[in-house]
Amino acid sequence: MNSPFRLLVIACGTTYGKPPPHDHCVYLAHHQPYAKLYGVEGRPPVANPHYVESLRPLDGQHPSVRDYIFQDREAHWRRQKLDKHLVWLFETVSSKQRCEIPELVGATYEVDGIVVHEPYVIVTLCTGGKHRSQAFAMYISEKATELAAEHGVELEVEVLFRDKGRE
Repeated sequence: MNSPFRLLVIACGTTYGKPPPHDHCVYLAHHQPYAKLYGVEGRPPVANPHYVESLRPLDGQHPSVRDYIFQDREAHWRRQKLDKHLVWLFETVSSKQRCEIPELVGATYEVDGIVVHEPYVIVTLCTGGKHRSQAFAMYISEKATELAAEHGVELEVEVLFRDKGRE
């Protein structure tokens, strides 16, 4: 019997240091060098609730903050890009037999020369780690759960907010 596929989503902000080691990063701001490194150089940042007085005290888990972020055209573009990656991930996982090796943590898959490890780590990265990165982390958790069900993949997902309470 295979164990569940493990996905770890970590929301964080560049203000508090580099992102932790990861397999994929969704960068939501526009500052260098991160924009170039994560493939969004020249694109505008996702709308930032920090600059809306009524939203500033809330975090990215709040429905008002999520609504504000996801109505933004740039957030829509980045979600489309992210969705393609998540579809690829679950197609990869569902198409391969996993073998558990006691000496290793998790399993490994290889498709077209790309290796997928478990837990698979996705980082959502913005400036402060309070609004955009948390909203996208929650979105990833929800979308991953939906895609896992569609692909017949048993999923264990964990969401961490690295910089919660630091603002």
